[in-house]
Amino acid sequence: AAALPLALLIMRLPVSIDGIGVFEGMFVLLMSLAGLSVAQATAIAVVSRILTTLMYIPLWFTYVVFYRTRGILEQSTKVELTNGKRL
Repeated sequence: AAALPLALLIMRLPVSIDGIGVFEGMFVLLMSLAGLSVAQATAIAVVSRILTTLMYIPLWFTYVVFYRTRGILEQSTKVELTNGKRL
């Protein structure tokens, strides 16, 4: 039960980009110690990584469409002062 939080904590150590490989290795190690086969633990870890990555695609698409192409980000950062000047 404590394998996932411990693997996530170790994944955050700055040894690789986004913890790729670190999480999977630690998850496989901890789950194999808990009695799961290495193949099953590897499959769970890889599928988890893929699903997590796919989950961010709609957020990325929303950012590109609404903030980059329409310039909403640039418009929202302009501040109008009381004397009518803009920053």
